[in-house]
Amino acid sequence: MKATRSITPESYANASDGRITLAIYGGEPPYSYQWSNGKTSPSIGGLSVGVYSVTVTGRYGCQEILQNISIGVKQLQVRPLASEVSVSCPGSNDASNSVVISGGAPPYSVWLNGLYIPNMDGTTAHFQNLDKGKYDVRVTDAAGNSASTQFSVKDPEPLRVHLAFSHVSCNGANDGSITATITGGTPPYSTFWSDGVTGPQRHKLHSGQYTLIASDKFGCTLSAQATIEQPLPIKYSVATIDALCFGAANGRAVITVQSPIQCQASWSNGATGLILDGVPAGQYTFRLYDDGHCTTGSISIGQPAQLEIQPKFTGANGYAIDCHGGASGTFKVYIKGGMAPYTVVFHPQEGARPAALRAGYDTVEVSRVDSFVTLSGLTAGAYLLDITDANQCRARLALEVTEPEALGVQIKALKKLNCFRDSSGYAEALPFGGVPPYRFVWYSGEANIGQMPRINLLPAGTYRVLVTDANGCAVMDSAYIARRAKLTVLFDRRTGKARVSGGAPPYKVVSNEDTKRGYRLTVQDSNGCTCTDTYTRPPKLPEGTRPPRRRKKPQPMGKGVKCPAFSAYWIIPDNSALDTFGTVPASPQAGSGQTKR
Repeated sequence: MKATRSITPESYANASDGRITLAIYGGEPPYSYQWSNGKTSPSIGGLSVGVYSVTVTGRYGCQEILQNISIGVKQLQVRPLASEVSVSCPGSNDASNSVVISGGAPPYSVWLNGLYIPNMDGTTAHFQNLDKGKYDVRVTDAAGNSASTQFSVKDPEPLRVHLAFSHVSCNGANDGSITATITGGTPPYSTFWSDGVTGPQRHKLHSGQYTLIASDKFGCTLSAQATIEQPLPIKYSVATIDALCFGAANGRAVITVQSPIQCQASWSNGATGLILDGVPAGQYTFRLYDDGHCTTGSISIGQPAQLEIQPKFTGANGYAIDCHGGASGTFKVYIKGGMAPYTVVFHPQEGARPAALRAGYDTVEVSRVDSFVTLSGLTAGAYLLDITDANQCRARLALEVTEPEALGVQIKALKKLNCFRDSSGYAEALPFGGVPPYRFVWYSGEANIGQMPRINLLPAGTYRVLVTDANGCAVMDSAYIARRAKLTVLFDRRTGKARVSGGAPPYKVVSNEDTKRGYRLTVQDSNGCTCTDTYTRPPKLPEGTRPPRRRKKPQPMGKGVKCPAFSAYWIIPDNSALDTFGTVPASPQAGSGQTKR
């Protein structure tokens, strides 16, 4: 059996973190351990400086004894976190570094290039605000042991800016460019130009001086300048003529070169030559050039405001004409844009012709911009309005003069009264067309008898209604309510039958009552109108006698009494119906009834 040992010294004096670990080979396990400090495990820790021994015993009593195992203190050591660091920008003193101390006997003292450094953090010393150079670090512990190390501070690679640029091609042009290339320093980089633009590339530059300020990650800056040049100018003048009409392509520009050189011109719309002709309004750039000179410029071709026609009619409720078939249409036509004075020509279409205009057309002269023309006396239909301004620019407007449908009224009325001289009539106005809502006025003769669509309880007569719509258009119609013929009864004394006429057949007997004065007969027609009268029966002849043979005209009962002028009805016990000229048997056994006046 054999034992080996592994020793870990104290990290520093009095740290009590030493350790001894055993490894056993051979023998017969299990093994037992007996250390000089009383421990019984194969590995013991938390040891201070000193000498230790251990006895290892195998299963059958075989032993291995290790003596004079010494625990010491770890040697004082110091090392920098980085052997080399940099300042942020060349010439600055903002570098920093630290050293880590181990072993020895704390506390420690640190010197940097012979200068005592008090800012210790346990086993670490920090150094700040370092500039470029080499630095020596020396550390001593409480036991007087010392250790040293070194590190250096360097400047970063200097920031460099290279500007590549191209000059403008023509005097006054803006096709110059600059491209900046930045190296050195610490990426990423940022760029800022003297005219407020950022980014390494510039395009569409005019001639002039441009300054770039470049900076790196740590704010190190460097400036660079570039001067964009341009060729010598060509002296010239430009005369322009605006387009005559809005949107027209008849603008013109003429370039006059004021130097003896022969120049060519090219335009932004692709045209060439010193004259630009037949163009619409807009901005145009040009380039004048010869063999050694080049100049750019721009011109503006204008145009008048768009010729506009804005109609406004004065009708009501969405119609230019108040009433159907009228000639009250009135339009105000406002003219805007173009060039005054204006000529206004008004054409009716398809036969529609305003009363105030001649058969062909009417022409009106308007002298001011933003003026208006009043067109009145128009009937319904389609019209054309043509306007020509001082530049012969034209605008056309189609006008639709509208009117409501014709106002009309139908009257729904009772054609004939139910009974003679009663008040059962009615009339109702049913308007159509025009512009709702409608107003109603009913007349009987000259008297106003109602203002509703329907009137009731009317006697016989003629009734007129005046209907007015929302636009004030009116229409009148009338209806006649006829009287019904009087209900009458004629009694034939010879035959004992009654003859009924008038009223509304069929008829029926309502009553046949025996009274002291005779029999009272009541008859009713189909409308419920009644008529009541009395009659007498001739006396009985003695036995053996015969009535005279001469013929007599039948006498109307009650001397031909007619029913009074009020509603009446007959009352018949058996409710039998009568035709217009039916007869009623005069029976003593008839029922009774009455008529109320």
